[in-house]
Amino acid sequence: MSKAYQTSKSSDVGIFCIILVYRIINALTIQTQFDPDEYWQTLEPAYCLAFPSENNCAYTWEWTRRRNLESRDLTNIGWIEDALHGPIRSYVPTLPTYFLYSLLRAFHLDTTWSVARAPLILNAAIVAAPTDFGVFYISRYIRKIKGIQGSEFPWKYEHFALLASITNWFNGFALVRTYSNSMESSLLCIGVALLCPELFGDVHSKSDLKVRPIARLAFFLGGISVVIRFTALASYIPLGIIICLRRKSLSSKMYYLWHICVLSGATGVALGCIVDRFFYGFWAIPFLGSFHFNVLLGTFDR
Repeated sequence: MSKAYQTSKSSDVGIFCIILVYRIINALTIQTQFDPDEYWQTLEPAYCLAFPSENNCAYTWEWTRRRNLESRDLTNIGWIEDALHGPIRSYVPTLPTYFLYSLLRAFHLDTTWSVARAPLILNAAIVAAPTDFGVFYISRYIRKIKGIQGSEFPWKYEHFALLASITNWFNGFALVRTYSNSMESSLLCIGVALLCPELFGDVHSKSDLKVRPIARLAFFLGGISVVIRFTALASYIPLGIIICLRRKSLSSKMYYLWHICVLSGATGVALGCIVDRFFYGFWAIPFLGSFHFNVLLGTFDR
């Protein structure tokens, strides 16, 4: 391992730690509520799972939505219809908060302050900070691959990109909050960072069939993102198409399409569906329910 690589890795750890401290302070200084989804998308379901003995738990219609049993055609297998008319929220984005609440309860640390504020601190660490660092990493990769040296000023392009991310008022206001949108944004940013060589690097004929395992992870995270919010397809489908078109040979294009994009993404979707099967107790497919409610019924703008 070269000394330059060790220095770069150490520098990255230092930058991430600075971002992490900044986002934790960001989370602690927030004293407002944005909208009801901040509470009902994650905090309430996670609380109900971690504290099942409490009698004051409540789920919104997004979690309790079901197909009308009286209209079900029992002569056919209607699992797709059941999914389309089923719940529109996945338990996947609630898992970090659920595990956090479970730990707080196990160690008798479930005070009012920790139940209310600890999820924001957790989101600062696993959602907001990785998103900011992803912006920094992508910008640095593009600068290096394009051979941009910059000026004598000690800050380079990636530092200004990071500055734009951490000073963005909406990121500061919403990214640390417990929204499924925040987790989707973070997974997308991490996915693009993992795919930097495939998206921005040079593709040579000798390396045309070489596949980095990390690329599979990126599309696996894409599958998880789709489970959280089906709108993630609008990001990952173009990413997959771009990566496939950049390959030189037809065989490489097809291999990337099916084995990297489709198979890895489908694995992430399958894992998310298994998680929802465990918590719902039946085969709910919330991203299909969300698609039916928001798109097919046209209620997304209401």
